[in-house]
Amino acid sequence: MRCFRFRPWVDDRSGAFSVKRVVIPEEMDDEALSAKEHLHALEGLARINFFSCSAQNLWPAIESLAKENPKKILRVLDIATGSGDIPISLWKKAIKKGVLLNI
Repeated sequence: MRCFRFRPWVDDRSGAFSVKRVVIPEEMDDEALSAKEHLHALEGLARINFFSCSAQNLWPAIESLAKENPKKILRVLDIATGSGDIPISLWKKAIKKGVLLNI
């Protein structure tokens, strides 16, 4: 997996705003990364997810879908959120609210 950073720039000829893509290798996927460093990175991601209220920001949309489809089991696919803290938090909220949620 690679991270993509976008750097805005303006084309001098047209004056149009554009974006230049810069590809940077993902360090978390590096096989040389030690287990300790990997765990430290996952803990850092969990902190970022906590302070950015990631699960709380996702929950209203899930809850709204659940209200529209009360007897359906909603499915959530976790893609690269780190240590799994976001889906665990969503699952706990679903249990408290009686929402059928499959992670």
